Amino acid sequence: MTIALSSRSAAPEMPAGTPSILPGQLVDPAFEQRWTAWRARGARDEAQFRRTVRTVAVALLAIAALAALGIRLFGGAL
Repeated sequence: MTIALSSRSAAPEMPAGTPSILPGQLVDPAFEQRWTAWRARGARDEAQFRRTVRTVAVALLAIAALAALGIRLFGGAL
């Protein structure tokens, strides 16, 4: 079985300088505002995630250090 591959793309090619909004399409004037809000929310969520991961990592490191100290001081008799 052979599969023929076409060199033509599914989307029609548009010449350079062609506007991305075609005549008859609606332009959403609030798009830039919504996009900016979306990106700001994403940045805020990413910063919160990084803080959470950092806090959990520090807590796990502290627990491991205390466990190692306990084993060293009490010789594994815990």
